[in-house]
Amino acid sequence: MAIRQIKSGKAAGPDNIPAEAIKADGIKEAITSTCHEVLRHKKHHHKGWITVDTLDKIDERRNKKAAINIRRTEKAKKQVEHTAVNKQVKRIIRIDKRKYVEDFAVTEEKPASGGNIRQMYIATKKLVGNYLQQEGIVES
Repeated sequence: MAIRQIKSGKAAGPDNIPAEAIKADGIKEAITSTCHEVLRHKKHHHKGWITVDTLDKIDERRNKKAAINIRRTEKAKKQVEHTAVNKQVKRIIRIDKRKYVEDFAVTEEKPASGGNIRQMYIATKKLVGNYLQQEGIVES
């Protein structure tokens, strides 16, 4: 109740603020600041083949999308800008992935020419993306 009065502006000043409201705000602030210091924000881990420039473009695209949602009067203009940035991001991601696959193929070409079928199998599974290398054979 007291916090609602403070937020609505009905509380005239610090004299009218009840002790419970001050205590509650202090507790909430202490908890949130401690959580931010200890836990920090969880960062999204991107694929290894996505470059830093591509991540910057993705952030730019995200900001353009937010601008569309905020300003409805300039929506058409912002939509055109977002579409252009979105096309750039998709093109850059395609180029990054193609470069990664080509580099990977060059590095894995040597074991393939030597006849190492196991290494070729592991490389193929890594490219497909559904392969987890086992730690080793467990004997009981």
